Amino acid sequence: MSAHRATFLEETYAGNVSRWHRLTRDNIEVVRSQLTPRAQLAVWPDLLTDVAAAVTSLPDEGLVEMNRPGSNGGSILRED
Repeated sequence: MSAHRATFLEETYAGNVSRWHRLTRDNIEVVRSQLTPRAQLAVWPDLLTDVAAAVTSLPDEGLVEMNRPGSNGGSILRED
């Protein structure tokens, strides 16, 4: 985890059920204490805030998965 950015932790704890945690230096111990035993974990980089730069960096071919904050500012939406 970088010094000044948050990172996302995806916790998959039952089949295709998952929870997302936004990790910061201030909350990492709290998140760790809430993880389900034997859950599969995946770490994702922070979301890009420069939409134009993100779109420009997309490949010309292939599938792309995008995550963005919801209209309420908190929910993470998945678009395929």
